[in-house]
Amino acid sequence: MSKIYFVDRVIVQNADGTKLTAGYSRCRLKDKLDKIEKLIEKAQDIIKLANLPGNNNESGDHRRYVGVTAKHTSKPTAAYLPRKVIGRDKDREEIISMLRDENQSSADRCFSVIGIHGIPGSGKTTLAQYVCEYEEEANHFDIVMWIHVSQNFGLDTILREMIEQATKQPCPQFKSLTALQKRLKQDLREKRFLLVLDDVEHNKDISEDDLSALEVGGAGSKILATSRTRDALLALGAVRSKCIPISKLDEHVFRELFLQYALDGAEICERDRIVLQMIGADIAKKLKGSPLAARTVGGQLRIRQDVEFWRSVRDKDFFSDAMEALRWSYQLLDEKVRRCFAYCSIFPRGHHLGRSKLINLWAAEGFISREEVGGDYFHKLVATSFLQLERKDSSGEEYYLLHDLLQDLAETVGRSDCCRIEGGCTGQVPRDDVRHLYIKACNGATVAGNKAFEKMITENIVKLKELRTLIIDGGETGIEAKVFDDIFDSLKSLRVLIVETQSRRILQIPESIGYLKYLRYLSIEYRCRIFFPRTVTKLYHLRVLDFGEYGMLERSCSPENMSNLVNLQRVVGRSLGDFPNIGRLTLLRTLPTFRVKRDLLGYDIKQLKHLNKLQGKLVISGLQHVRSEEEAVEAKLAEKEHLKQLTLAWDDDNTSSNHDPAVLECLCPPMGLQVLEIIGYRGSYPGWMVDEASWRNGVASAGL
Repeated sequence: MSKIYFVDRVIVQNADGTKLTAGYSRCRLKDKLDKIEKLIEKAQDIIKLANLPGNNNESGDHRRYVGVTAKHTSKPTAAYLPRKVIGRDKDREEIISMLRDENQSSADRCFSVIGIHGIPGSGKTTLAQYVCEYEEEANHFDIVMWIHVSQNFGLDTILREMIEQATKQPCPQFKSLTALQKRLKQDLREKRFLLVLDDVEHNKDISEDDLSALEVGGAGSKILATSRTRDALLALGAVRSKCIPISKLDEHVFRELFLQYALDGAEICERDRIVLQMIGADIAKKLKGSPLAARTVGGQLRIRQDVEFWRSVRDKDFFSDAMEALRWSYQLLDEKVRRCFAYCSIFPRGHHLGRSKLINLWAAEGFISREEVGGDYFHKLVATSFLQLERKDSSGEEYYLLHDLLQDLAETVGRSDCCRIEGGCTGQVPRDDVRHLYIKACNGATVAGNKAFEKMITENIVKLKELRTLIIDGGETGIEAKVFDDIFDSLKSLRVLIVETQSRRILQIPESIGYLKYLRYLSIEYRCRIFFPRTVTKLYHLRVLDFGEYGMLERSCSPENMSNLVNLQRVVGRSLGDFPNIGRLTLLRTLPTFRVKRDLLGYDIKQLKHLNKLQGKLVISGLQHVRSEEEAVEAKLAEKEHLKQLTLAWDDDNTSSNHDPAVLECLCPPMGLQVLEIIGYRGSYPGWMVDEASWRNGVASAGL
């Protein structure tokens, strides 16, 4: 059993702690709740048998609420492994033995460095993941951190990721590298940690001196690093005896690995399986022992279980190295899928590609007609190992990674359209005909350096009239409104505009944003309030409006025309400045919040009536303003079958209303819901919550 979910107990109480009265007789209600308790006890028994943690709620949250929550109890891992790791057990045992060796720490440091080195595609990352997975379960270390070190990561970025890995929380904003190091010391003090640094490069990433903040950790702490070269490991402080070259898999082990990728799960007759195994053994010999080549070539063969095709692959001689195998696999992809893969090259090495975000970018560029098509393309790239699952966040969003050699391939095939500048103002100016561009400010840039970065944008980037995608990583200082104005005025053919910074300065978007008539994807992420002008309502083709995890979307002008954005499908962010008549946006798939307002046209709950494409999480607040049962029924929440999380909120200042129970009775959630939260409610249980059939087919059954 790989996943177990359980349902929290239902908590229903007033602010003063008194229990609520249900809308059933005392005896009948007790009978129903006894049945629910028995279901919970059975679930807890299953959890114990599976050796999984139970639901111990000690959060100290004393808000009044009714919560029915399906919680995933599996422990998140730093990086995902292939379905089965073959031939690395001995290597893992050797490394784990080194990690347990308490004598390896020097007299003045609490940690020592162990390294794995080898050529690209040889299995270094998989081995490190294999070790990391074991250590997370063994609990020998208080903290396990996994950092994929991009070629262009600065020390500040690496320290931020360490803080986030150590605390499992977003890293706060810090003004200096010294402040970052101070915070990291605070989080690691006297704790035995394992830090995995994947894909370190000599003279480009970090050195032994950069690790001084780690010296406060507990004795026996360890750093496990992977690199193409031993020199990079020595620069981190590893001794030569602890720099382990990745071993080449024995021929029979490599053959087993390749056949796992090529035949595992294949629904074919036994005769064909035997024939394909024989042919596959010959193909494996051509792959020169490269695990990455085994994964990509095996992935292509797995979706083509045809004996003649396998024979044609066996009889050709084009696998002189791993890159040639990747090129062959790339050519087998559909042309449209190849274009989607090449587009990934604009992102930095080691960048975690969110599945839903990438699909929405493809749609904005016109590479796909519908998100469902994009999902199919994405699946093909994953099935053939061009994209590899790296992690999942707390909301279940999946993030993927391109292996270094696949990044090289993507940059080669995408160079005619795609460009990336990561050196700030010192980066090379792209060609005039480039269509997709990513630019990043220098790490830790000074104010003067940031001005030079902005000057490069206003003097060079705005001249790229063929540009369709512009992604700006502005670092910590942000981008001035004047720079936005120049972009809006000059790059009127943009389909995608993404600006991400750590700045906390309030941002007023210029009215010239209305010039971007073709814009389909707009994401401006500041850690502050963002004010949008009325002209944003002229972006009639806009599909995605993303203002970031920390931003606040408001408008300095009247919002009557926001409902003109009839193509809008996704609104992303922590909070949404409300606007009337949202019910006209019938294509909406994500919406952070919807607030009901009293006696204002266009803010009534029936605006949700036709928004049946909504997915993920929805928060509905201000429910004390719903005036009748008829109004609540018109929301048709039960028809929002794609929702996974739903919050129904009455404001804290809500005075008791006689019709609140009737309103909640009419807000029955859809089947398949995983999380239901009811906040500030002062009435009795609704019938759908205590009805046995509802529990079987509704939230409870979705959670178990």
